[in-house]
Amino acid sequence: MHDRTIAEVEALLDTDSATGLGEAEARRRRELHGLNVLPGVSRRGLPRPLWDQLASPLVVVVLVAGAVTAVIGAVTDVVVIGW
Repeated sequence: MHDRTIAEVEALLDTDSATGLGEAEARRRRELHGLNVLPGVSRRGLPRPLWDQLASPLVVVVLVAGAVTAVIGAVTDVVVIGW
């Protein structure tokens, strides 16, 4: 509705921007459509996104490559892989 005029939006919503809705009409619409609230956002905390990153196959390959490189003693390569 962002590209419509105020008059068009008022007609579509059956309201008047100067007076708003009457108490009875507001109550009727609230019962019909529910409260005008956004759904809550679930907060996942730090461990979950970290696990999601570490569970990626590409990350596992890089970690294994870094571990193998560290075992064979190539310190410079370990630093480059870890960077």
